[in-house]
Formats: sequence, C-alpha cells, structure tokens
Amino acid sequence: MLRRIVKVFLGSPGDLVSERKMAAEIVGEMNKDHADFWNVQIELVGWEDTVAAAGRAQELINYDLDQCEYFVGLMWQRWGTPPGGKYTSGFEEEFERSAARNAKHGSPHISLLFKKPDENSMRDPGKELTKVLEFRRKIVDSKKIYFQEFDTEREFLGKFRRLLTVYVQTILSQDRANEARTEVGVRDEVKKSTAVGAIPEPEVRLLQPEASEFIENLLAERDSASNISAADVARLRLVSSSVKRPGNDNFSLGPHDANLIFSARETFKLTPPEISGLVTSGSVHRESENVPLWGWLFQAEGGAEQELVLQTFVRDAPLRSGLIQCLTQGRFMLRSTLISRVEILEEWLTDELDDVKYAAVGYLEHCGSPEDIELLIPLVSSANSTLSERSLAAAIRVLSRSDLNAAFQLLDDFPTTNIPDRVIPDLFASPAHIERDHLVACLSNRNGALRREAVTALKARRALDATVAEKLLSDDLPIVRYVALNTLMETGRAFSNADVKKLLVDTSTNRGSILTGETKPTGEELFDQFEVELLKKQSRSVLEECILKSTIFDYSANYALYQRYFSETRSQLEKNLEDGFVFELERRLNLLKESIGSENDLIVQFKGVATQVLRRVCARALSILCNYGDRESLPLIRSVMDRDEPPFSIEVVKYLERFGGWEDVQRLADLMKRLDHSNAEYPPERQKTRLSEALLEFGKDRTADLFGLDLTADTRALVLAGMTNKSFKELKDGAILKFMSDESTKVRKAVSLKSIISLPIKRQSQLLNTYLSKDGYRYYNVIYWLDAGVRTDRSFSKALAQREMPSLRS
Repeated sequence: MLRRIVKVFLGSPGDLVSERKMAAEIVGEMNKDHADFWNVQIELVGWEDTVAAAGRAQELINYDLDQCEYFVGLMWQRWGTPPGGKYTSGFEEEFERSAARNAKHGSPHISLLFKKPDENSMRDPGKELTKVLEFRRKIVDSKKIYFQEFDTEREFLGKFRRLLTVYVQTILSQDRANEARTEVGVRDEVKKSTAVGAIPEPEVRLLQPEASEFIENLLAERDSASNISAADVARLRLVSSSVKRPGNDNFSLGPHDANLIFSARETFKLTPPEISGLVTSGSVHRESENVPLWGWLFQAEGGAEQELVLQTFVRDAPLRSGLIQCLTQGRFMLRSTLISRVEILEEWLTDELDDVKYAAVGYLEHCGSPEDIELLIPLVSSANSTLSERSLAAAIRVLSRSDLNAAFQLLDDFPTTNIPDRVIPDLFASPAHIERDHLVACLSNRNGALRREAVTALKARRALDATVAEKLLSDDLPIVRYVALNTLMETGRAFSNADVKKLLVDTSTNRGSILTGETKPTGEELFDQFEVELLKKQSRSVLEECILKSTIFDYSANYALYQRYFSETRSQLEKNLEDGFVFELERRLNLLKESIGSENDLIVQFKGVATQVLRRVCARALSILCNYGDRESLPLIRSVMDRDEPPFSIEVVKYLERFGGWEDVQRLADLMKRLDHSNAEYPPERQKTRLSEALLEFGKDRTADLFGLDLTADTRALVLAGMTNKSFKELKDGAILKFMSDESTKVRKAVSLKSIISLPIKRQSQLLNTYLSKDGYRYYNVIYWLDAGVRTDRSFSKALAQREMPSLRS
C-alpha cells in the first residue's frame, strides 16, 4: 500500500521562531503516532528548508511553496522584510501566491493563526504591526479564509494540531470517496484540474476496436461489482479521457489510476489515444514525479517528440505549459515533427496564456540556439515584466553558449531589465574572455551578483581603475565596496579603521547584534577580514599588545597573530582552544568590569550570549589550526569538534581528509547538519558536494559501513549520487531496493537516477518488477524514474538522469 505525502507550508515573518519550532515538533509527533494508522505522512515546509543558492531567496521559497497543498500562515507583530518586486514582505508574497493558486485550482487549502499582540504594542503599533492589523481586517472583511487567534504556547499547540488533524481527516474522507487514493507518493491531485484528455483520433469512430472490446467485456460480466479489478476501473477512466471534444476536454487521469494502469500494463493492449491520455496525465503531474510519463511517451505513435508537440497544439490552453516543460526536460530539439521548429515556437510564444509563453521561453533558455534570439528580443520589451525578465535571461544563456561578448552586449542593450542570478554562472564561466568594457558596464547593473562577479574579474586583471573604484564605494553590496576599497588602498589611498568600518558595515540593514544572538550587520564579516589582513602586517609584539587591549568582542589580533606567527604561537592557540577561550574571555571581562562596573547593563547582557561569542571565536581558531597544523593537532581538533559542533569549514574538511581516519567520517557527516550559509566562497550547495566527496573518499572500500552511520537524508542522497558507477553496480539488489523505500524523496530519487546511469536495462527492469511486486509501501517517484530507465532509449534516459542529478543538491 502506498502512503500519501501531505506537504504543508508554514509561512510567517521572523517573530514567531518558537512557534515554528513547536509546529515542527507537532508534525513529528503526529507522524510518529498516526502515520501508520492514517497512511499519511505530513511534511512541513518553510523558509528554514530553502537552502541559500544563486537566485532571489523568495523565489527559492516560492518553489517549495508551490509544491504544497496546505498553507498555514502565522502572524504576530511583524510584517516582514520586502523580498523584492511588488510585495512588501515575503509573507505577503507567499499568502497572495497561495490565494491566487487556490482561486485558480482550488489548492492549496489556506488557514491563518494570529497571535494576539502585546497590549503595549497596540497603544503604539508602528509600521510593522499596523500592516499586520490591516491584513487581519482584510481577512475578516473577505470572509473567505479560515483564521483563529491564540495567546499562549499551549493554545498554539492545540490549535495547530487541530488544523492538521481536521485537514488530514478531510482529505482521507475525500479519497475514500474516490477509491481510497491514499498510497504513499501520491500527492493531492490538482483540484479543479485544467488538464485534458487525449489527441483526437484520425478516425471518425468514437473508440478504437481494442477500447470497444474492453468495454464490451466489462459489460458482459454478470457480477461486475465483484469481478472488475481496480486496474479495470482505472482503464475505464482512461478510455473515457481519450474521448475528446473541444470545450469539454478538462479531465486527465489521476495519479492513483495512472499507476494502476502502469502496474497492469502487460495485461492491457492500449490504444494510441489511451497512450496519449497517459502522456497527458504524466505531463500534468511531471513536477510531482508520481505518474509514469517517459515510457508511455516513447510508445506513442509518431515518436516521443512529435507526440508532445502535437499535444501542445490540440490540448486546451491550460495544459500546454506542462507539455512544453516536458519537451524542455527531455531536451527535444523540435527537429522530427510534422510542423517546422519556427512555426512551433511562434505558436507557443503568441499563446493567449502567459504560463504557456513562460514555458516557451523556458524551453528556449535550455534548448535554444542563436537563430532563436530574434524570437526572444521582442519579448524583452514586453510590458509584462515577468515575461521581459525571463526572455532576457533566456537570450543571455543562449548567447553565452556560443558568443560570450554578444551575451554581454545584450545586457548592455537592456540595462534596466532585471536578470535572475541563475544566468551569472554562464556569463562568468570564462572571465578572461570578457571584454573590459562589458565588465565595467556590469558595475551599474541592478543585479548585485552580476556586479560582484564583474568587480572581482576586473580586480583579478588589475583593470579596475581608481575612478571607477571610487564610485563603487557607495555600492549596495559590501563585497563590491570591499574590492573597491582594496583597489584604492593599492593606489596609495589611506583609510583609517573607522573609515573602513563606516564604508563596509551597512548598519541600515543591521539584522541584530551579538548581544541579541542574531546575525551581524551586513558587511561586518568583511570588515573583520580586512582588519585581520591589516593586522597581519604588524610585528608579533604589536599584535600581542593589541590582544591585551582588545574588547570582549574583538579577536582580530588573535587571528592575525596565530596566522602570521603560527609556529611561535601554536601552543598559545592550542591552549586557548583547549579551554574554549574561557580564560581569555574572563581576562577581558574583568578589565571591562574594572572600567565600567560589574553591574553595568552591558556586562549583564553579555553574560547571556558569552557562550555564543566563544563558539564563534573557537570556530575561527579551529579553522586556523586546521589550516596550519600537522598530524599532532588531530586529537585536539577532534576534541574541539565534538565539544563545540562548529559549522562547516573547508579548512576542517581538508585537514581531516589529510590526517584523519575512519573515526572522523561521522564528524564530517555531522557538518552536513551545520552548513554555513554566510560563506560566500563555499555556498551551501558547494559545501554539500564537498562533504559528500570527502565521505565517499573515506568510504570507498566501506560502503556498508558508510551508510550505517548517522547520515542526514541529504547526505545519503548525495553520497549515492556521487558513487562511481562501478561501486554502485557492486551494491546488492536488496540494498538498492532498501534505498528505494527510504522515507526521503531525495534518497529515493538519487538511487533511482543512479540506477539509470549505472545499471544495464535488464537489471533495472528486474529491480522495477521486484519493487512493484513487493509487500509494503511503494513510492511513485521510484516507479517514475525506473520506468524512464527501462522503457526509453538508453542514451535518452542516461542524459535525462544526469541532468536531474544537480537537483539533489538543492
């Protein structure tokens, strides 16, 4: 029996951290206590699950949001931070996006919980709370969204648990009315589905002979209620979906029925319209990966590419975007169809629906050629900003594959049009080939990532002149200001530490302070880096004198001393690490008490965050020891890692690779739980990849032991994906099948993709048949991918699987 996954998105501004943690605990308890009984697994999704990566942060959150069927919003006294664009906060964008989807598709279901504001806050609400209150009045007046209030944590626990329970019971009731569609892997079908049936038959007849025979046999049963199988019922629905009439073509087969047809595929002789109907169903649910698609596509009359293209012409409008996305994912180049490539593209790009235009532009972004640029350029000037931005991004990516400077020229031609961060890696894949004028022009572009890469490239070439650098001192990005500042200092300009701090640290976007345990002001990390590099030019005696005068927060002189004079100060560094810098901190704290008094508010406040300060200092010192130390440092490094559980550090990873042993593998694996999201050089995606590579190197001869460790789901997935084809082939079928039944979607996808890439089709087929016939739960995304490996061209399935591998790092 397949267990159903219910994805619930938890949206809120940043003042309800405690409630968000409690919500996660409630979901964990409900899954533990009720998942087996309900046959439903609840998956809670929120901004905590969105890994920082190239791209607007809110767009990454929106991607997760759009996969959810239930939106629960929490509000208290904060409205939130503008995410960019037309919305005033990330929460507003999440709510409005969900409300728009609900109005169009009937999903997601929406509930709101308002925490009662403090009485003092109500007397003088301020901008943030005022916006919350206005939003609440809007909800009350609309009378469309269910909401409740809570005051205490106990109230929240009860009301949130009740919301989830009522929702799950409701969908179970609905599913029982639709033949108990509660198998795992089935996501809630899109309500008010706009998907459609099959391509019209060239013949006038209503049904083809095989379909007519099937229905006649059903009617001939004397006691059809007991003799008709679930697969027969599913095919009956499939046959009905293959009868198409324009204007009455708004039905596609659901996941449960489509998978029943797949399971019984050897017993049915399906007609071409039925195959088309299964392709339609697969395209509707392509993003969910819970309906077989690619195998049916390669069985279609006329070939896979022509089947999808023809469907984009004859299907009702709402379905076309999904079909185009299938063509994009499969990298079909529109060369083997009855209609010319240009005619196909022009038809898509002039469709009445924006979603179809977006899908067409997305197709060109991945499959376009320079000859297609003339189709995209007019769209860049569109009044529809979304279409304009996506078209420019697509044109840039197409040109960057063949003529890098032509891509930059396009940027110069449309300087006011936004571009997404995803185009940046393509533009700067070969910085040495970019003309200087193009790089300089990028410095005034509104995209910060583009400015960052351009100023870095100019600095590396020593082509950033003082006049340009002077202007960049007022750039929005601290890293751009930092590069400009260093350039000017190299020309002889003098800046005091106070000047540098004023230039780098953007206090207007200060999101907290060390005393509140929140993030540092934007740019402070860069100032720390600047200060350390400056101090490293000083003598040992000067640095030691600086340390004696340093404040309870400032350890820059320590870092500079340990790096510049490591051999001489190694014992001092190790001693400080051994006691977690407690003695050093106490010395500074005593000096401060003598200066301002032991009862001063600053002393009292600091005691509450002293542990956090020490953890931060120890993590930095640990990285220095790993960078400069030798094998003798290994016991201390292990001890500090076990004691402090520091975040990811590339120096720590490299050190353990060089001097560590098998006992350090779990320490490396645990770093996957503590990714450093502020590390610009090693963003989370790269950290994950680097750690999985290290784990694989340690475990190359101990695969079973490696997977026996306490690994996160992300780690298991990345290790599977990173295994050599030879190592993966050596896994027993039982081990592979166990991974295919893992609770993590990523793990199941990783092992399925790796099977496609590494194993011969015969073994894939055996795995698929065993998986389908086994007792217990079966997950639809495994069936989705193994079907692609077994029933499509080998070259197609391997290329498809390899393109999907990077998605496991997100």
